[in-house]
Amino acid sequence: MRVSPAIIAVLLLALGAPLVARAEAPADDRLRTVILGINARRGVDDQQLAQALTDVVQGVYAADPRRVVIGRDDIARVLDLEAQKQQAGCESDKCLAEIGAALDAKRIVTGALDVIGDNYMVTMSEIDAKTLEPMARVQERTAKDENALVDAVTRMASAMLTKSKLGGAARVVGNAGSLEINTDPRGAEVLLGGEKMGTTPTRIDNLATGEQKLRLLRQDYEPVEVDVPIHPGGTTKVDAELRILRPLAEQNFAARKAAYDDDLAMYYFGAWGKVGAGVVVAGIGSLIGVAQVIGKNPGMALGGFGVGAAGGALSIWGVADLVNTPPPPVPEWELQRTVTVTPPAGAGEQRVQLLQEAGAHER
Repeated sequence: MRVSPAIIAVLLLALGAPLVARAEAPADDRLRTVILGINARRGVDDQQLAQALTDVVQGVYAADPRRVVIGRDDIARVLDLEAQKQQAGCESDKCLAEIGAALDAKRIVTGALDVIGDNYMVTMSEIDAKTLEPMARVQERTAKDENALVDAVTRMASAMLTKSKLGGAARVVGNAGSLEINTDPRGAEVLLGGEKMGTTPTRIDNLATGEQKLRLLRQDYEPVEVDVPIHPGGTTKVDAELRILRPLAEQNFAARKAAYDDDLAMYYFGAWGKVGAGVVVAGIGSLIGVAQVIGKNPGMALGGFGVGAAGGALSIWGVADLVNTPPPPVPEWELQRTVTVTPPAGAGEQRVQLLQEAGAHER
């Protein structure tokens, strides 16, 4: 049902002064967002619970400095909605969305709470108020426990802020988290939520909680993309071992293999030299020892045999070198490279993402 011209007139009259004031002030490029909130549906009779969850969503969105948030209560205060809704025929979310459009809102956030089996199912969406195009959508199943439900809705609202096509990393001042990023090698460009945030190693503070998309870019290396959870009052750490591009890795391997072959030739030369020299010294020392025994000179005989033993040890050293040759270089594309995401203590488990040539997968 369309909003009546009377209700639009009341709306514009009530907001006339603020609109004039804004016209004279510098342009505000923050995104005006209407929070229609969580609707109680299948199996949910507690309307106050749904309203409380709506307040949770509104609080998370209000902490994002990139937005101006308008809630149901804000609209109701302007229009005295409860007194006028029957007369105006404004009973549905569609009607409230039209009021949101009259408020020049760009985005509308709505959701639903259902009971399915022994769990709650929460669904939330953010849509463009003009085109009705979905900007973000999240869904989560949680136990029928109000504390768990509030935690889930908080996470989902934060995830919506991250996923919505707004651009830039969600930044806040209060209830914020931090991110610390290190890469091997250093000097990778950091993009968080599509916004450039410097180069590694770096630390980023005052981030909105929830998952944010992190990209790491470095010349001659494969880009890395990972979702990182930001926790209030804590620091999430990311350690990334970057993988060099395959063509460059092949060039590096060819150079390393050539150097290895040269070094191996010298290594074998040294090993055989030890064997040969040891055999000669051992033979000479043994002959000296035998001759001194025949000449009944035990002191000199002992010295000769000692020289022979030293030659034998040198030969054994050479043989050991021949048996235990240095390992050949390993191609860089066969080396395991990982991205490790470590949340603050007690805030979740560490996640390790393996970087493979054909892509990435989590273990």
